[in-house]
Amino acid sequence: MREEGGGAPGNARRLPKATAKEAAWAYLNLAVLWTFAVAQPLFDLLKDNPEFFAARGSTGFDIISFSVLLVVLPPLLLLGIELLLGLIRPDVRRGAHIVFMGALVALIAAQALKKSIDASDTVLIVLSVAIGAAIATLWARAEPVRSFLNVLSPAPLVFLLLFLLSGQISELAFPD
Repeated sequence: MREEGGGAPGNARRLPKATAKEAAWAYLNLAVLWTFAVAQPLFDLLKDNPEFFAARGSTGFDIISFSVLLVVLPPLLLLGIELLLGLIRPDVRRGAHIVFMGALVALIAAQALKKSIDASDTVLIVLSVAIGAAIATLWARAEPVRSFLNVLSPAPLVFLLLFLLSGQISELAFPD
């Protein structure tokens, strides 16, 4: 990143903006975590209850567009918020990214903890938030954690395809 402007009168000093590559990786990070936190659990629920779509008379286009938008749109909205905050200052954008990631990891942790330990909701929430904060902090400070998340970048597409091509959902989404 570089700084532009400055020197001449009338030229306001511009702060460095997120590059397209940085924005793409930020989007993929959010998409991976969103998919694990929200989309995949919802896909599992809908896969086990295909009558949800049948009862509403959903067409194949409805099912496919719902599924694609569920995976693509929310992380895109989060990225948009990040980029808008980046107009204030680049470190505000990065901070927002870390907060969003921590919140998504907390959602993933909450689901895992609820299935694995018997504790009160308060304890589960506190533990989930702590795990989310810890993982987000690790992501911000440790390259291996960032690299691991980058390696998972195909996960949203894989989960989307697994959902759309599964048994009864496939029959509804792609009728003969």
